[in-house]
Amino acid sequence: MCAVKPFGIWITDDVIWICHMQLVMLDFSLKIISTEIIFNN
Repeated sequence: MCAVKPFGIWITDDVIWICHMQLVMLDFSLKIISTEIIFNN
């Protein structure tokens, strides 16, 4: 979803940065979830 070129206009660095931060947060929360699962087992 991040690497899009909507309406033929390249997305700005701000959009890329926001998207990157969302991916980082998603990766971070997935690590937390997997860690909790490991500890629960």
